[in-house]
Amino acid sequence: MTPLFEGDRSCVYRAWDNREQRWVAIKTGIDASNPDINAQVDAAIIKEAGILSRLSHPNILALYDLGELNSRPFLATELVAGKSLASFRGTIPDFKWTLQLVAAVAGALAYLHENGVFHLDIKPENILLDQSGPTTVPRLCDFGMAMSPGELAGMAVEKRLGGTVSYMAPEHALGKSIDERADIYSLGIVMFELLTGEKPFYAASPEKLAMQHITRPVPRPRTCNPALPPAIDAVVSTALAKEPDNRFPNMAAFIDALAKIPAPPAIEKESPYSFRDAAMYFQNNQFDRAIESCHSLIRRQPDHAKAHDLMGQCFLRQHQPQKALFHFKKAMRLDGPTLERLVRIAAAHCRAGNEADAVTYYQQALSIAPDNAAVHLDLGRLYLNLGQPGKAEVHFETVVDKTPESAAAHNSLGRVKQMLGKGKAAAIAFQTAVALAPEQPATHYNLAAFYHSTKKPDDALAHCRRALTLNPSAAPAHHLMGMILLEKAEPARAVRHLETALQCDPTRFMPLYDLARAYIQMNDYPAAESACRKLLQFTPNAKNAYLTLADIQEASGKTEDATASREIARRLQKK
Repeated sequence: MTPLFEGDRSCVYRAWDNREQRWVAIKTGIDASNPDINAQVDAAIIKEAGILSRLSHPNILALYDLGELNSRPFLATELVAGKSLASFRGTIPDFKWTLQLVAAVAGALAYLHENGVFHLDIKPENILLDQSGPTTVPRLCDFGMAMSPGELAGMAVEKRLGGTVSYMAPEHALGKSIDERADIYSLGIVMFELLTGEKPFYAASPEKLAMQHITRPVPRPRTCNPALPPAIDAVVSTALAKEPDNRFPNMAAFIDALAKIPAPPAIEKESPYSFRDAAMYFQNNQFDRAIESCHSLIRRQPDHAKAHDLMGQCFLRQHQPQKALFHFKKAMRLDGPTLERLVRIAAAHCRAGNEADAVTYYQQALSIAPDNAAVHLDLGRLYLNLGQPGKAEVHFETVVDKTPESAAAHNSLGRVKQMLGKGKAAAIAFQTAVALAPEQPATHYNLAAFYHSTKKPDDALAHCRRALTLNPSAAPAHHLMGMILLEKAEPARAVRHLETALQCDPTRFMPLYDLARAYIQMNDYPAAESACRKLLQFTPNAKNAYLTLADIQEASGKTEDATASREIARRLQKK
């Protein structure tokens, strides 16, 4: 059998069905060393087959058979002649085609919901494009995360997770009750990506990305693609409302709204821009004009590598990494890899949250310029974010050796040395960074964090104050100041800084844990419980938060509530 797709737990193969004389797709679990994981995957495949067996819809993948191979279950489905919708990532398909496709998928989901199933993992990879006929037909697939209302109702809150964070509804990420409107949100994200060539949110970790879906307003599609009709913004914003009650009540209402969207205005006759025009607009930070100029050039000369490269730079400046990647890679295919191009591709992958791909391109850049300090610094920071301090250390030490006057390199090296338990080396690196750049808040913040971790509260306090003087709105510094003041038994002052940290950056939720600790020191148990419950809204699987909540409830005389909180913590410990 020919493999078509291989994931972390399952694999899909192309196979010939001798009995029915047709090609089919076979999905089965990958043999893992952990038998418990194999059992979970097998159960999910059997469950998926059970769901598909009672469905029949032109936009849902058809099930042919459920069988067993080498004592592992497999399901056989129709083989779709085409790619998934993910093949359009970074591009903007035809507007009319996009609306028709989204409406067709919404119709499939409406049928699914009528049959008592929520998909809960809508994303481009799970929408196959059947191109065997005169028109492209979307087919919804992968029901491994699908659940019925009854299953969700009987599931513990801390277990209501699973799916793909980039497309996950806020209530799903928070572990709250879920219904068909979670699928509306996910399909709305897919629609946003097709209309703009971009996802609405990017982050370096799944946790930070989930927080953006929960707290940050969704950008208006027309800010990413001004050619869209004005009516599109209202439809997308309704589908992507944070609160389910503010979304379309069901898929039928979503489909009706899609049908009422008018066509975009006709494109005016383009002016014959030159590359010099585009470069001038870029240098003047007029990125929309530069993109317009590059578009004009590329329409006339599709293989204009410099225009694709400049277009990618514009999109990167506008925080649209998927479109930037599309044009950077097109330029590289036309004109080959250069140091600058590889670094830009790596940076775009970082912006898009594709750290592993970014590492590959940074390493290719170093193969061209092994002594480039900027690339070593970027790659070291990337390894640091990936939790690989040993690899990061090599790159930061290279920069320090070659450019000892770089405060950024000493600062980053200090963080790595601290993570590796090399305290003396960390102290020297942080102190050197402060001496080289005394007016940079980051150097003082990192030295303060180091002193706090090594139980030197007075030194930590002095540098944290300096960091806040240089940048009064720095949420991490306010959080650190709150923790320092807590250790100095000054809870009232700690509360002020912790609340400021939350105001400066609503996506940071960890200050809530220390805020609860501060209120406990002040014997204000209602406020402590409130802070702890807010924290659990963002981290429903945080065992320590439940234990702290139990202690607060115990101190407040709520014995039964404390017992229930400890039971949740116990279940989380066993997961």
